[in-house]
Amino acid sequence: MLVLVLAAALAGVLVAILAGGGSDEPSGRTTSTRGGKQSTATRDRPATTPAKQGTTTPDGGQTTPDGTTPLAVDGGGTIAGDPPADGSEIADGVAPAIYDAGSQGWRTLVARPDQRSWFTPTRVTQSGGALYRLRQVGPDGRLILVDYTPDQPARFDTSAANDDRVIDSGAFGPVTGYAFERVRVAGIAECATAVCVDVPLNQSDRGPGWGVLVAAPTADEAWATATRIVGETGPSTR
Repeated sequence: MLVLVLAAALAGVLVAILAGGGSDEPSGRTTSTRGGKQSTATRDRPATTPAKQGTTTPDGGQTTPDGTTPLAVDGGGTIAGDPPADGSEIADGVAPAIYDAGSQGWRTLVARPDQRSWFTPTRVTQSGGALYRLRQVGPDGRLILVDYTPDQPARFDTSAANDDRVIDSGAFGPVTGYAFERVRVAGIAECATAVCVDVPLNQSDRGPGWGVLVAAPTADEAWATATRIVGETGPSTR
């Protein structure tokens, strides 16, 4: 599970996919059939090869239980440790991995880098820390985005969705995901040529909130991947 775009700046029919309330709060994913304006660009860094069993990090740190060195994520956080055992795949045979946001106290599932051209995620901070966006690019237009809003719930306008399904998130109970087939989403070019599944996750009425977005070539893969990621997204202490 998303670059901030102010709703008032968009032309055409706009569908806010992850937005906070109030004029002083940031807006987020916005869908438009006539296009949208992209703001902050996210740079994706080539994946780092995991270390072998028994090695240490360059500064002497220990490897994780599965024998890999924690991968530092641009913008904060690490990918480390054994992924959850249930449901070994997240997309097209790719192994999962856990992203840990560290002191912010939340985590989510990503694709293990170096597997079938998945890149190491990057994370950007927007609106002075009101929103954090984790972004991981995969092959053939695949994408994993996770937005985290510490003080806002995740909110959607779902008028452009062509499908919705209930997902048992685990941490938040049943939640509803929404699919958008080849619909232009401002700041998320992949959605114009893929199926995007977007799912809001809230811990309370005032936040924090998480939004998981997955882009994949087919609806089946997008739903399966989103379901897998949603089940592992939320507070790291749960």
